[in-house]
Amino acid sequence: MGGDGVDVWLDSWQVDEDHFEVSLGERVDWDTVTMDASWVSRLFVDRTIPWTRDTYADATRAPDDPSWHRVQGRVSGIEQVTVTFVASDDPADPGLVPVPGAAVVQPVTSLWDRPAHPDVLVGFVVRVA
Repeated sequence: MGGDGVDVWLDSWQVDEDHFEVSLGERVDWDTVTMDASWVSRLFVDRTIPWTRDTYADATRAPDDPSWHRVQGRVSGIEQVTVTFVASDDPADPGLVPVPGAAVVQPVTSLWDRPAHPDVLVGFVVRVA
């Protein structure tokens, strides 16, 4: 997504669990925390997403933790992010892992506008301007 604003990651499982909804043009005021850069680099290789709206962050971070950041503005873009998972060949990281750099993004109008895709939905990138 180009243009002004900041990108915020939303995990698909948290969106589903909380029945969370946001749509293009909607005004938001979110408490976010620093995004896990290693996860982003696994998905995209060359993309930066600075913040995540993690609904469990308050259980692991104090209110004065410097990783908290307030994001306010209007939603100017939403991308659905899907990936293919493969068996890991790294004994330190067993199980299924995303194919490095192979995330597929598709613009959507809301978190529940979910076009069919053969890969696994892992999250959304929401641009707030």
